[in-house]
Amino acid sequence: MRNFITFIALVCSLTVFGQVGIKKSSIDSGGTSTQSGTTKMIYTIGEVAVQEKTTGSFGISEGFINSDMFNTVGTEELTKLAGVSIFPNPTEDLLTISFENESKYDISISDLFGKLIQNKITDELKAEIHVSHLSPGIYWVLIKDVTNKTYAGYKIIKQ
Repeated sequence: MRNFITFIALVCSLTVFGQVGIKKSSIDSGGTSTQSGTTKMIYTIGEVAVQEKTTGSFGISEGFINSDMFNTVGTEELTKLAGVSIFPNPTEDLLTISFENESKYDISISDLFGKLIQNKITDELKAEIHVSHLSPGIYWVLIKDVTNKTYAGYKIIKQ
């Protein structure tokens, strides 16, 4: 009889606790959502990568998405910007960026978590950006040619 009662208690506890699900959630430092038709995409900053699915040219990730400066989600198509030189890399104080063509350039420096650190807009053939205030580490530089709708992404090392 004791074994039967133990068995019933075990079955009841498995029935009760077996139905408990854990809802995925996170505490984030930033993010937002966008919707197109019936498809809604929510994106955040600060989570660890959990899952990724790619179909053709469409990719979706659950969790932290590393700053990938070569993929852009938007309504306009951007192509690769050529003729950009960034030096010195690694750098300590001053980062120089030179361009082959005159245009309007939007230069953004972000940390590896995607946080925008610095932004500069120029229409000169040469831009100088002071980085002495940055902590040593690796940063992303995204350069967009606003006029011609082209872009280039680079990793820089701050010593």
